[in-house]
Formats: sequence, C-alpha cells, structure tokens
Amino acid sequence: VGRKDYDDGVLILVAPKEQQMRIATGTGMEKTLTDDNALTVVRQMTPRLEQGDYAGGLMLGIDAIAAHTGEPQ
Repeated sequence: VGRKDYDDGVLILVAPKEQQMRIATGTGMEKTLTDDNALTVVRQMTPRLEQGDYAGGLMLGIDAIAAHTGEPQ
C-alpha cells in the first residue's frame, strides 16, 4: 500500500466481530497522519460502523484521512 520509495501508504483495518479498528501508516506518513489524527478519524468512523453502515464509515474515514494528508478526495 502506498508508493514503495516513499512508504506513504495508509491502511484502515476493521474487524467487526472483534469490534476493533485500526489505521496503520507507512513510515513516510507518520508526520502527516499522526497517531492523534488517526485516533480522531477512528472516533469519527465509530458511530457509523456501530450502526452497521460499513461503507459510510469507511468513506467518512477515507475523506477524513485525505483532509489530514492534503490529498484530493
């Protein structure tokens, strides 16, 4: 995930049965998408995921990550 030479990938992991979620970043993204920013994104996604709206929750997360990284949505 991401560009090899920049290690700038972002991965959203959702395990509904285990009720766990995580955002993993490549080392090239650690300064842009900090742990605090990732936690904020997770908190924004959680209500939708808890309602079973996985597509809506993931799209919200993708949009929030793009906003933090300055990437076009």
